[in-house]
Order: sequence, then C-alpha cells, then structure tokens
Amino acid sequence: LLDGPQTSADDLLAQTLKLRPFNGQVLFVAGRDAILHGDAETGIEYWKKAFHRNEYIQRQIMHHLAQLTPSVTDLLLEQGFEPDIAALERLVEVTESLQQPVERGKALNLLAGKLVERASGEINRERAADWLRAGWAYRELGEVAEVTTCLDKALESAPSNFVVRLEFASWKLDQNLSSDAREHLEWCQRHAPEHPKVRHLMDRAMSRHAGVPSLRPAGADFQNRRF
Repeated sequence: LLDGPQTSADDLLAQTLKLRPFNGQVLFVAGRDAILHGDAETGIEYWKKAFHRNEYIQRQIMHHLAQLTPSVTDLLLEQGFEPDIAALERLVEVTESLQQPVERGKALNLLAGKLVERASGEINRERAADWLRAGWAYRELGEVAEVTTCLDKALESAPSNFVVRLEFASWKLDQNLSSDAREHLEWCQRHAPEHPKVRHLMDRAMSRHAGVPSLRPAGADFQNRRF
C-alpha cells in the first residue's frame, strides 16, 4: 500500500480506505480506530456506512456499541443507523448475549412494532410469518393480549397454514383454553397425524379436559424462535 518501513498503521488504514471505500470490514476498522483515538463522531459515521454492508459487520458494530453505551438501541435510532427488521432481530440476540435485558426489551418492542407494521401492509406474501414473529416478540415481552392478537391475525391471514394452526393451539393451551386449542389440533391431526408436537399438544389438551393438572409453564410450547 505505502512503501517504506516507516509506514504507520494510520497511513495504511487511510490508504486502504482510498482503495476500498465501500468495504464493510475496512469501514468497521476505520470506525473502531477513530473511536479508540477519541473521535466518536467520525467513528459513528464510518460505522453507519458499514452497518448495512453485511450481517457479520452489523453484529460487530452492535456488539461494540452495546459495550460502549448503556443505551445501544436509542443510539442506533438517534444516530441514523436505521435498523431494519433483520437488524433488530440481531440486536435482540446481541443484547441477550451481553445480558442486557433492558436493551433487549427495547429491541424486542421495536421489532414487534416493525413486524406488525409490515404484516398490516397491503402487499405481503409473508404476512402470516410476520404475525407469528411479532407474536414471539410480544411473548418475550410478556404482553399476553398482543400475542393473542398477533396469532389471531396470523390465523386470519393463513387459516390453512399448519404452523400457524399449531402455534395458535399451543398458545391457547398456555392460556388454559383447551377447548379452543383442540379445534385446531384436530385440524392439524387430520393433516399430519404422526407429527410429534401435534400428538404432544393433543395429550396436553385431553389431560386438561379430563381435569389432570399440567405442570408445564406458560409459553413452554409456543416456541422461543423466529418464524
């Protein structure tokens, strides 16, 4: 890049930026270097340019910011990083890995809101999946009414979707509504009689109907995953 043994790391980085100004890893390193030298404003600008380059760089940026500031979610919004749904899902994972429950809650709330907004749009081929993912986010936040609304919307969007029916039934069981759950489990049984989760949930529903107490905690079957 630059000739001579006296070439400094700063010179090398500056030259690399000229040669590869849109490379995510180069922009990330430039931002980190600026922050380490006390120039947070320049560092943030480099990281904003790198943020949507690829998933790996995005995770690196969020991980570093989460360790530098007590409110990474607010910073991302205020500084114009414009996190989309995928970025917010990664932010949930990053804040969880760093054991930052308050920031994870903020990220989940934003994620749920964006998913609901997209699911409510006129054109969306993944509408049911978005409602399910929003339901998962609200479940993580402990918002029972919102979970139910999202699952109702998912079922309305795709009444013949096996996953939607199954998750709807699971949630109804968690809410001690075994009669409602059985209706959808019977539908699932007709389409996949040997499915292990269907059989397990039907056993739970029948036990509830027979008055056998369930020892499973609420939310145990509404799986902690993204749809």
